[in-house]
Amino acid sequence: MDNNWPLIIGIAVITYLSRIAGIELMAKRPLPPKLQTFFRYVPIAMMAALIANQIVSSEVGRMSLSYPMLFGCIACAVVLQLRKRFLLAVVAGVLVGMAARYLLHHL
Repeated sequence: MDNNWPLIIGIAVITYLSRIAGIELMAKRPLPPKLQTFFRYVPIAMMAALIANQIVSSEVGRMSLSYPMLFGCIACAVVLQLRKRFLLAVVAGVLVGMAARYLLHHL
């Protein structure tokens, strides 16, 4: 498994700096609509990048797909869409991912 800590730390620093810059530079001033849109989508973009990094990885010049992670993410998305309960969706994703990992490696 790749070492993701540099990516996580980098994203955290960028997020922190963008929040501080927004607070310091725009204190007591209304934010322009484009900047509001930017800040609204930063957390979603971070999560998408982290999830994509776990599903797709590169090994010696070739791309590989982690089917257990993919199935877990799909299950999480479906449960979240149907039930609108985050914790239930995460638990479903973890269980489906674990089951897929077991079935793909032991059958």
